[in-house]
Amino acid sequence: MRRTRATLTMVIFVGTLAAQAGVRVQETREAGVLKQIVLENAVLRVRIIRKGGRVISLFDKTRNVELAVSGNAPFDGVCKTREWTWHNSETHSVNYALKVVGKSPEKATVEAVRNLKTAALAGCRLTKRYTLGAGVARLDVADIVQCLDERTSFQLNAHNLFSLKTFSDEGTVFYAPSKRGMVRFSSTEASRNRSNLVYDMAAPWMAAVAGDTGLGAAVLVRNLKSLDAMFAWAGTNSFTIEPIFSETALRPVAEADICEFAYSLIPLHGLSAVDYLSENLVYNVEKQDKNASLTAYFPVSLGEVSIKIMKDENCLSERILHAKAGSCVKIAFAPAEGKGPHTLVISGTGREIRSTFDIHPDGKRSFISPDTKIKKREVTGLNGYYYYYDDLWLSPDVWTYVTFGLKGDFSKKKNLRLALEVPSGVQVRHLGKVRYENELVKKNGETWAKHLFYAGRTKTYFSAVGMLLRTDRSLKGPVEARLTTAWDDGGLSPETTTIRAVSFPEKMPQLKRLRIGLSCRPSILRDWPDFAGDMRRTGVNFLELWDWPAATILTNHLGNGVYSDLVETMRAEGIDASMESSTPFESAHRVLSKKKFYYDGAQTLFHPERKANPFDVEEAKIVTLAGERMNNVCPSYRGPYYDKVLDMVKSVVDYGAPNIQYDEETYGQGAIICFCGRCKREFKDHLAQKHPDLAYVDPMVFEKTPGEYPRLDEAWWQFKTDQVAGVYQGIRNTLNEYADGKGKTMKIYVYVAASIGEGRYGAIRQRLTDYAKLAKHVDCLLPMVYTANAEMVGDIVAKTKTTVADEADAGVALAPNRSYELHRVAAQDFPSLETTRHQILEAFFAGGRLVHFWAPYATLKGAGSFREIAEAVRAMAPIEDVLLEGLIDKTVKSSNSEVRIRAFRDADQVAILASEYSDDLLSMIITCPVKRHSKVLDTHSGEIIAEITPESPRFTLKLDTNRARVLLIEP
Repeated sequence: MRRTRATLTMVIFVGTLAAQAGVRVQETREAGVLKQIVLENAVLRVRIIRKGGRVISLFDKTRNVELAVSGNAPFDGVCKTREWTWHNSETHSVNYALKVVGKSPEKATVEAVRNLKTAALAGCRLTKRYTLGAGVARLDVADIVQCLDERTSFQLNAHNLFSLKTFSDEGTVFYAPSKRGMVRFSSTEASRNRSNLVYDMAAPWMAAVAGDTGLGAAVLVRNLKSLDAMFAWAGTNSFTIEPIFSETALRPVAEADICEFAYSLIPLHGLSAVDYLSENLVYNVEKQDKNASLTAYFPVSLGEVSIKIMKDENCLSERILHAKAGSCVKIAFAPAEGKGPHTLVISGTGREIRSTFDIHPDGKRSFISPDTKIKKREVTGLNGYYYYYDDLWLSPDVWTYVTFGLKGDFSKKKNLRLALEVPSGVQVRHLGKVRYENELVKKNGETWAKHLFYAGRTKTYFSAVGMLLRTDRSLKGPVEARLTTAWDDGGLSPETTTIRAVSFPEKMPQLKRLRIGLSCRPSILRDWPDFAGDMRRTGVNFLELWDWPAATILTNHLGNGVYSDLVETMRAEGIDASMESSTPFESAHRVLSKKKFYYDGAQTLFHPERKANPFDVEEAKIVTLAGERMNNVCPSYRGPYYDKVLDMVKSVVDYGAPNIQYDEETYGQGAIICFCGRCKREFKDHLAQKHPDLAYVDPMVFEKTPGEYPRLDEAWWQFKTDQVAGVYQGIRNTLNEYADGKGKTMKIYVYVAASIGEGRYGAIRQRLTDYAKLAKHVDCLLPMVYTANAEMVGDIVAKTKTTVADEADAGVALAPNRSYELHRVAAQDFPSLETTRHQILEAFFAGGRLVHFWAPYATLKGAGSFREIAEAVRAMAPIEDVLLEGLIDKTVKSSNSEVRIRAFRDADQVAILASEYSDDLLSMIITCPVKRHSKVLDTHSGEIIAEITPESPRFTLKLDTNRARVLLIEP
């Protein structure tokens, strides 16, 4: 019998118990691999998938409702281990081994196990254990970290426990018990504040409930003794308790060296609010006039119980009932007069539950608002450095720009300096005007060079010291260097870093139309011998000239052609460039706060001559939904300060930059701004023109309850995002007019918040940035995707491309290492070098035209990452034209559903990216229809790996150490 598919899917039922009688376990296998397990009892159905070892469905059968965000995207589902702290894409995007470790009529337990191989948890085993009992409406979960290899030290945060479905059109209300009282806030408030933080948790739970439907969910943390701290937060449709473990040190084998975090996920219904939550009971109390009622929900079956409401020794109400899992009961009672708590007593066979609650005399319930100010937490581990690496990759072929950070109270540390000691074979070149000294020192009979870089600051806690490094060709193996931070009367203990050398080919292929870029200060490039040649050799063909805009644009004019020499040098090597002008309203906070240096500059125009142009600071400011003025610029403002924005465009043209680049982070809380009088007047005109059937209502009124005014709410958001796009429309018009007069054609590149989706997606909510509207006035949008996850990069670029259509190019700004975050440096918690290459490939195959690393010292690991850029260029160069001229081809298929296939076809040529980022050895059959006999070229290795024909268009492909393979199929 001929098979038409190379895979076989099997569904196996483990056990024969009916769902009503116990727990049912269902296994799904594909090609012999266990892909998912479903646990089911009378109340819940839980689907656990291999990808990330997470729960992709938590279905409440009693109410016929899905609680979890379903799908196979990297961040869908619940029970995800936090990537933000570990920065380890293995924890959520790779395949875990699933297995049923226990099953009986009473309960079933599933484990998802992964031996981790990268970042801070390399050599550790992560186990996710899921247990569902027969008589429970609760999923018990445990995350267990065990050390298998050498000693491991890390700081553990558990996170993203619940990304939930929208329970109600009217929104969800969140509850969290704090030491100040019960915290309550709505999903609208969560959206406005972006994160609602409750640091003083009084009990280890958080709940979300839709008041109109009673549907909800809760997270309950169990093993509290091992926690160092705990707080909770929520977004529009997600919430979590974030337990913080103190720095954990694990050793192999030792029984005590297991770090476990245990919690439960509990579906809710029938509750209008939550006052108390435990693993056995959830309830809330309501009072109207002289009567009150208590609604109790049971996460577990308690059997025959007596429920009493007591005041002291007096029983106010009693019910006898059978408490089933997932059921709830409402008990009416007349509250006792006077102050003091009431007591709920639930007693049954062999157990008793007691809980006390207060009833306010007038029936009004008081709730506490969340504390939205992020508390500073001490970072454990390495003290005194950031931008630091245990392994530093250098090359004899190119100079590498490296920055080490200094941290401390510089006012108390006179002459704070970094000492870098390197053996022979390592070259160091200092940059700029930083005070610098060097000397020779003896170490173990060898002569080392000691380089001293002074911070040069006296009133700060942070400084960064940059330098150029490379190795001699005589350096063959890894060598150690030493770092020390010192000041006149003290210093820190030395740290070591291992220097490793990599080589680059003499002749590098070049991308001609696709761009790979870096941000770099012009002053650094001028101190960099043959910087353009070094960039070309690594494959970089785009540079963003980033200087301090306040000095170069806002407060002074440097003259014509300031950067022309650098631009011409780059052009000679085929390198394009832009000049960053930062946000349109550069240094707005300081300007509107009347900081004199910025304020004077903000009043000054340089075209046609320097002159003062004062403006009303208060008129330019934002008014929040609460009626408060903020030191940010109103989106509808077009006064003299906006004239300065347009004047800055002219400065960029004067300086000789070929393009201009912005960072669209002007607005961080889109839901609460701006409600000034000008915005209201212009919104009224907007309604008259575009929605004449809508009567005007003050936005301050309807945005507090947007569900009551859905059409006005939508019109208001359209108006606000129009204003932000209008800022760039003015920039575009000014650039075209001024540059055209000088015979130049310039592009506008814009960094944007990396959030994209249907309708009012995150970038609109947070930044008032509508991709489609902005694309009408700029040339390329660059979502800022700061993650180690390569799949996510491709998905965001693809969605961005779809949203901007043909109006603008889609690109991406990447920061895979994020070494500007001190806790990462302390733990040396960085992804593998290959991440850089993977993200470039995913971005280009998703339709991206520019992949930009916004700060090489903070986002790349020295020459090792540049080598990965070069490897990506080598793979992309043969298929660049196919990607740009061809069309997406969905006829190319893989027999392995876990492998992502992106393909483009141009005439007889097909370019394919096959990717999957676990380290499992994967083999698959690729089917690619062709019209003629064709060869399959691996563009990275340059090898012909197969030949196919119209009659036999299939070939075998393996993913082993190379997890993203680029193929070119042509006759």
